[in-house]
Amino acid sequence: MIEVFNRYGGLEGLKSIINVLHQEVVAKQEVRHFLFNSNVEQLYKDQVNYMPYVLRKSDRTYRENIIQTAPPDVRIGGGQFEEIVQIFKRILLKEFKVNRDDVGRIVSHVLELIEETRAQAEDLTIMTWKPVDITPVNIDRFFTKSGFMSKINPSGEISVLSGGSYPFTLRMDKENKYIVLIARSYAKDGVTTDQLKQVIEGADTKSPALKYRVLETDKNPVFVSDYKLPYKNGIPTRLFFRAAKLFSVAFSEALDCDREGYLKNLVKSGA
Repeated sequence: MIEVFNRYGGLEGLKSIINVLHQEVVAKQEVRHFLFNSNVEQLYKDQVNYMPYVLRKSDRTYRENIIQTAPPDVRIGGGQFEEIVQIFKRILLKEFKVNRDDVGRIVSHVLELIEETRAQAEDLTIMTWKPVDITPVNIDRFFTKSGFMSKINPSGEISVLSGGSYPFTLRMDKENKYIVLIARSYAKDGVTTDQLKQVIEGADTKSPALKYRVLETDKNPVFVSDYKLPYKNGIPTRLFFRAAKLFSVAFSEALDCDREGYLKNLVKSGA
């Protein structure tokens, strides 16, 4: 997402956007409660720290109605939320001269993280892990409680076997403080790297949330995607689970572009 904000002043531009949005919303009686008790600095800090936890959606999704993602007890009225969306779009177009093609993406991304900030402020239980609490055991336990079937491998990686749209692996990069989500699909015998690159071309369009590559091996090539989530500032558990879920969905959608059946799809094969 940072590449979009870089077109409009980078992080300083994002801070200005947050400030103006806050001013406009709290000045309007009907919707001011959405941000009235929110600290602007905290809103901005969460935008920066948690930016990677909101995966990119399809362009079509950004053109459709933007929906609330906060827990039900934190949400505001649907009409009020839509009014905030329209206020935000107007601000971006008129005050920040944002290209119309970028407006939906910025609105969706920023509001999702604002909703996370609001939800954390309302929670009576801690919904953010400190870096010291981020361990394979805690992640595996959290996944299991949240609906994934997972297990810790001897290597320390976590395999998510079911509960998502496609199986994936989670690895902790402790040196750089990243959680890395990894999904793989192995090519069938006789399939070439060039043929898998054709799948990547379709996947880049259909499922742009991820970057895809072909990994050469001694046997058959592998269709791979990985996604990094920083945890040096902690992890917001709701966003973390949503990101893992959407990572799985995105990889599954990418495999739908394998129209020639070059890859072994673990879901469709029942493996």
